[in-house]
Amino acid sequence: MSNRLALVAALLLIGVAQFTMASQDDTTAWSEWKAKHNKVYETPEEDARRFAVFQDNKKRIDEHNAKFDKGEVSYFMGLNPFSDLTSEEFRLRNGHRLVSLPADKQWEEWKATHNKQYESAAEEGRRYSVFLDNKKHVEEHNAKFNKGEVSYALGLNAFSDLTNEEFKQRNGHGVHKKEDAATKALQQQWEEWKAEHKKQYETPAEEARRFAVFQDNKKRIDEHNEKFSRSEVTYSMGLNAFSDLTAEEFKQRNGHGLRQKRAVMDVDAILRQQWTQWKAEHNKVYGTPEEETLRFAAFQDNKKYIDEHNEKFNKGEVSYTLGLNVFSDLTNEEFKQKHASGLRVRERRTVDAAVIQQWAEWKAKHNKVYESPEEEARRFTVFQDNKKRIDEHNEKFSKGEVTFSTGLNAFSDLTAEELKQRNGHGVQKKDDAAKALQQQWEEWKAEHKRQYETPEEEARRFVLFQDNKKRIDEHNEKFKRGEVSFSMGLNSFADLTSEEVKQRFGRGVLPRRDH
Repeated sequence: MSNRLALVAALLLIGVAQFTMASQDDTTAWSEWKAKHNKVYETPEEDARRFAVFQDNKKRIDEHNAKFDKGEVSYFMGLNPFSDLTSEEFRLRNGHRLVSLPADKQWEEWKATHNKQYESAAEEGRRYSVFLDNKKHVEEHNAKFNKGEVSYALGLNAFSDLTNEEFKQRNGHGVHKKEDAATKALQQQWEEWKAEHKKQYETPAEEARRFAVFQDNKKRIDEHNEKFSRSEVTYSMGLNAFSDLTAEEFKQRNGHGLRQKRAVMDVDAILRQQWTQWKAEHNKVYGTPEEETLRFAAFQDNKKYIDEHNEKFNKGEVSYTLGLNVFSDLTNEEFKQKHASGLRVRERRTVDAAVIQQWAEWKAKHNKVYESPEEEARRFTVFQDNKKRIDEHNEKFSKGEVTFSTGLNAFSDLTAEELKQRNGHGVQKKDDAAKALQQQWEEWKAEHKRQYETPEEEARRFVLFQDNKKRIDEHNEKFKRGEVSFSMGLNSFADLTSEEVKQRFGRGVLPRRDH
């Protein structure tokens, strides 16, 4: 017994000595890391051994990040949940030979994570048996996931000690309800949507029914937008004033010749708004109220004629569109007298001027530079075609005929075929992502005081920045999944190609060391 106590005391002294020799920074980092990742070791000896591994890993990370600060490597590293493992242990855990914790240890950790306590040993024994069954199901499923036979992985959660029947009784169906936070967020969106669209329902039962429809519509919108974020569709969707209607109700209200007419007051209000905007655009002022009334009547007639013509264009019956112009308050007879011609014409200069302005703003926003005037002219033509389709679609949205709006994005100078070739399928990437990337680019340039000699050079560097950032993001996704032991980030060389970094440092990414 005395020999055993002496051995334990010696091991404890070794652990104490290791902590004593450790820097205060390492000790603090160790304590914070254990707290963050809920790490508890069975014995002081195991804690000391893991701390030694942690120190070695942290030392390598610190040395690497010192090189990153000097620009000698293109990414930085950080601690993660595996920082107490050796390289061999990490390989065994995350490679082709995945090592699982013993079931009983997982059970103890799972109980601690979810604050599980049972009334009796017999009840805990029953729950442990259910836990093992669920764990087996999860592992069998994930084995299929690893072989690519299913598209998602499963994991243990707070309900892993419940049978399927108990879970059904608890949740009303055999699937998990959303987390409380998600439910609260949905309820908050519902309240905000009702306030925005001034929705009030006659009874609580009717509101409950409308909320259920709202949930279904939002789910479809979210699923669609997820496809948009993966570039599988060309537009995003959003909630609108009809988001509490079923598809059938929306059809009866708006589709297949069953569209209810808006109240005359609403139509008049919209027309009056267009009239006011048109007068402001063309600086129209009339001498008397009577004259303005006469001109407004002519404007109404002309707009009706334009709308009917453009409807034919939408059906492919005519080859051009019409639009309001500076003469839209004249009768046909007055226009004849003014121009000696009975033809209504599109105001090409006004339209072109507006589109040219949008084109210039769009190019500046997306850092677009073309190799020749001919290429720019070709891209401008594509831009006009895309903008025309967007405007026509959004006109339908404003009339409630479709449930989403569209807009220009970074690919608005590409044809559908070019976009398909660029993305692997005929879809556009999310415009919000393009804005976020542009914002990161601007912040990165400011941080590293980057200025380029020409717009063409900046455009080329921005493309390299995009490529480097994509690789970093893909790497960090692996880090989050525990597949690699470090994360990466942007540094002052994020606008360089690998070859340029090689040329700058002599070989590869790392500078030559003197031995």
